Amino acid sequence: MEKKHIPILIFSFFLLKHIAGANADCSPASCGPNEPHVRFPFRILDLQPARCGFPGFDLSCDEQNQTIIQLPSSSLPYIVNSISYLEQLIYIDPGFCQPNRIVSVNITDTSFSDSNLMMQNYTFFNCSQNYSTLYPVVRFPCLSTGNYSVIAIVTDSYNPGYVPPNCEFMKRIVVPILPNGVLSQELELMWSTPYCKSCEREGISRGAIYGLSIGIGVPTLIFIISLAYYLSYKRKGHNGSHNQRVVEDNSGM
Repeated sequence: MEKKHIPILIFSFFLLKHIAGANADCSPASCGPNEPHVRFPFRILDLQPARCGFPGFDLSCDEQNQTIIQLPSSSLPYIVNSISYLEQLIYIDPGFCQPNRIVSVNITDTSFSDSNLMMQNYTFFNCSQNYSTLYPVVRFPCLSTGNYSVIAIVTDSYNPGYVPPNCEFMKRIVVPILPNGVLSQELELMWSTPYCKSCEREGISRGAIYGLSIGIGVPTLIFIISLAYYLSYKRKGHNGSHNQRVVEDNSGM
């Protein structure tokens, strides 16, 4: 082995050691045994270093060891039910089963505001059991009893002044809904940046790449990539020269 390659091998050793340490620090974490596994682009405050998550994707654990997300425009925390990293969806409980929490969900200035979610208006009604309506409704059994039912109707689908027979107006809210989606006791929030679907399908850890760039610096990462390209180029050049010498030797025989 040529002496000029020794510094490169030493550098590579320490680089690989750094990468291994970064991956260990950014391993998936959870608030409890039945809670979602949290990894890039999300991270759990106080459990995972800042470089393990993308800005704006911070989660936390409450006193009941539930996974919580706090949207900047809301004073209310939301429970995270699950996360689909392949579909880039996070499923949250808006708390609509508590009458005092039937409020709008604002995703302005969040990591989900640049996705294709649309803001939809819904009106909630408290109706007796013999109510009737010409419009599709979303029922909330968790708010209903044997004497009355709580329903929600897309406000844009009817005259805003309309009240179904045997119903009383409760509240009008605005919530983010996926295209062709409907309101339910669980909201789906989609993110488009960072885009990780292709990495998820191929099993590549986007978090490791991001964490490495933060941990050692972008210029260093660029240098590493350039060094790898240079070594690959030199190797190809060496192989080409070697093959050419072989051809020349054979032709002179």
